[in-house]
Amino acid sequence: MKKNITINMFGQLYAIDEDAYELLKNYLDAIRQHFVKEEGGDEIADDIEGRIGELFTELKSSGVQAITIEHVENIIKRIGKPEDMETSNDNQSEDGTTQTITASSTSSATQPFNNPGNGGTSSIPANNSNRNSSGNKKKYYRDGNDKIIAGVLSGASNYFGGDPLAWRLGYVLFVVIWNSVSHWAIFDQFNFVPVFSIPILLYILLAFLAPCAKTPEERLKMKGIDVTPQNIADELAKEVKVKEATQFNPGGSKPRGCMNSFMTVLGVMVKIFIGAIFLFMFITFLIVFVALISIIISPTNEMPSFIDSGLIPIYNEHPFLFWITGICTLLILFIPGYCALHSLLSSSGKAAPMSMSQRWMWFGMWIATIIVITVCGVNISKIAHKHFIEDHIHEGVLMYDMDKTYFKLTQFHLKGKKEGDKDVWHDHTEIGDYYDDRIRYFSSWDEDLLDYYQIEREDTFLTPGTYRLTAITRTDADGAYLYAIADGKKSQIAIPANGEEGGNIWEEAKTELNLHPSDSLKYADIIASNDSCGCGWNKVTLDNIVLTGKNIKYGISTVPAFTNSPCYCTWVNSMDFRLERVN
Repeated sequence: MKKNITINMFGQLYAIDEDAYELLKNYLDAIRQHFVKEEGGDEIADDIEGRIGELFTELKSSGVQAITIEHVENIIKRIGKPEDMETSNDNQSEDGTTQTITASSTSSATQPFNNPGNGGTSSIPANNSNRNSSGNKKKYYRDGNDKIIAGVLSGASNYFGGDPLAWRLGYVLFVVIWNSVSHWAIFDQFNFVPVFSIPILLYILLAFLAPCAKTPEERLKMKGIDVTPQNIADELAKEVKVKEATQFNPGGSKPRGCMNSFMTVLGVMVKIFIGAIFLFMFITFLIVFVALISIIISPTNEMPSFIDSGLIPIYNEHPFLFWITGICTLLILFIPGYCALHSLLSSSGKAAPMSMSQRWMWFGMWIATIIVITVCGVNISKIAHKHFIEDHIHEGVLMYDMDKTYFKLTQFHLKGKKEGDKDVWHDHTEIGDYYDDRIRYFSSWDEDLLDYYQIEREDTFLTPGTYRLTAITRTDADGAYLYAIADGKKSQIAIPANGEEGGNIWEEAKTELNLHPSDSLKYADIIASNDSCGCGWNKVTLDNIVLTGKNIKYGISTVPAFTNSPCYCTWVNSMDFRLERVN
């Protein structure tokens, strides 16, 4: 059962099927759009519409109760022949006079209408050539009638040739290979996963910048077919039939295979993922906006508490740079969000589509904003790095927070630092390689710095007498010494080079266990450490430190000029220094 409607053409009423009316309306709209740029185009379109009305009258007179889509297709084929729709065709006659032929005086307009239902045929032959004889090239459009996400790949299949499904599968495979190779070759060095790789960014750019083929004329250009009224009519008829078939087949106009279904599901997942990203951008936009407003209305010169306190010095030092960055951040989040929202509204018919000039304007603004925020970000990063260095310098050397805290807690100083080492990070303490994994100790693992490594502490207001210095330490080769300086006299002892195995602490634990089996729990962890091989730690003792004054300096050194011995070790660890008066 089909729905019929009544239309009025030039004062005459005609009963017409709904699908036939849709085809007729689209055809007339396409004709007007086709001739809109030509002089007298409106008159030509009116003549064509008038001729259609005449043919409808002939159908009505022949007893047709309602005009069907077959009637409209036949009429369009008769009227839609390209040479019958030229604005004017000036022909030179044999006697030298000029004859002008217009659409209203064509032969097709005077031919009697033959009812297709009765086997009649048009007296005008159809134009079977879909290719432009002048070599017209295809134009790239996104295919809005065959899309999973935005129609970029189906548009590419029309432009370059091939099946849309093959393009989609190839694109998915290309993204997987590109991300895998680029992550392995480039991004793995920075511990970064390239979620938005170049192929994905290219797809997003084409989805935003490439026009979508919405009109019959654009769809013909997309396929490389001549834009003629006949071809426009054929395209419209095809679309109406597809739409009519789809109404009775919710699953689509043609059977969908397994891969088509997979690509559809994948497209839905990608849309959800992109939607989540835009939602995240919108939330971030709101947070940045609220932060900027909070700063404006804040009665003090400080930022709100929810903003990173590390930005406060930057804001106080360079407020203009901060504001430019904040505004650019808003624009970077706002522009794609606005364009995505506008695209949704235009696809639902609630807003007019963006023109190409508007698209390029927004894209240019977005790129310019990215450039500006990149420049500002580099400057902010330099300023932040400068402040960070200032906050983490300890005695002229960069230290992590835990290193800095441990040096202050133990009252040791780093004496033998290398000149020019101010901007290089080094671990000066470690944790986890002792018999108790919670104990922190001094550590130097930089081979280039061991010739400069010396930590020292000074104890003051001591009682004169004889002292003993002990420390828990280890190293992998000769050249590291435990030393003490009392009354300007230096004494030192070499640290045994056991590496990461053995050590007198481990040997002593085994001896004590044999002598006192009841204390097995006390020594079990030490003996079992490092697969029962020990960790190389030694208890080193420096005796007979004679003090007549009040101060003693002591520590660890690998500096050849200080120890008068070459340094061959590549690392040294030490902890638990104890200075005791024995006499």
